[in-house]
Amino acid sequence: MQGVITGKDVIKHLPLIWREFGTRCAVKALRAVLTGEKTTFLDVACTLRGELPQPPAEVPRRFWHS
Repeated sequence: MQGVITGKDVIKHLPLIWREFGTRCAVKALRAVLTGEKTTFLDVACTLRGELPQPPAEVPRRFWHS
């Protein structure tokens, strides 16, 4: 197992990627698949500064309560 993302996985989970990580991450994942770049999802999801993007605080969560 190499841990690289595949087109099948990106397409299957695109709504989840978009909702949880944002438009930028979804576009980067699609670009990686279309260009054939061998990368992991963690590389795609992390920003240039090496930090994970955080969702806005005002967005209600479906699965848990704060």
